[in-house]
Order: sequence, then C-alpha cells, then structure tokens
Amino acid sequence: EDRAAMIVKKMTRDLDLTKEQVDRVNRIKDEILAKIKPLRDERESVHQQVKSLVTGATLDRNAVNKFISGREDKIRALKPFFVDKIVEFHALLTPEQRNRVAEKMDKFHNWCGKK
Repeated sequence: EDRAAMIVKKMTRDLDLTKEQVDRVNRIKDEILAKIKPLRDERESVHQQVKSLVTGATLDRNAVNKFISGREDKIRALKPFFVDKIVEFHALLTPEQRNRVAEKMDKFHNWCGKK
C-alpha cells in the first residue's frame, strides 16, 4: 500500500496530473489493492510451500509444476480486471501525458532492458 501510494505520488508529479485525474488514479489504485489482497494474504503460505519443496531431500517435478500452475491460475484469473484498469488509466490521460509515459518506458527500458 505504501509503495502504491508512492507510485501515485510520483505519477502525479511526473505527469502533472489534475486533481480529477489524481482522484481517478487513487480509485484505480484502491481497486487494484483490494483485488490483489487475497494473493498478498497468501504470501506466508506460499513462502512455506516453496520452502518445503526446496528443503526436501528431492525436488519433485510434479509438485513444483502443480504449485506453479496453481499460482498461475490465480494470476490469470485477474488478467481481465488488470486489462480494464490499464485501459481506464490510459483513457484518463491527455495525449501529452501518454507521451510522457512512453518516454518513461523508454528511459526504464534503456536503463535495465538493453544489453
């Protein structure tokens, strides 16, 4: 939640969002946080499951595949929601703000994506 608030604050500054845009972005943030809360609540359980797999005498391929598939299914179920939120965010930006987002993407890509 703190990280999400920091991201909104940075976007507000970097994109020069209006008060209305900030309100809408905060609403999107809150909806996303509420939707992913069940996954975040499972973090300790997931950690223990992975730890159990790793500390065993052998690592069972089927058990690893089953674990990963279960996590993928939960994440895949969220895909339509996230696509809707991305579209909603894009729609609230002006063309200039979209260009700034693209510039930030290029900067990030150049910083960590290029070899």
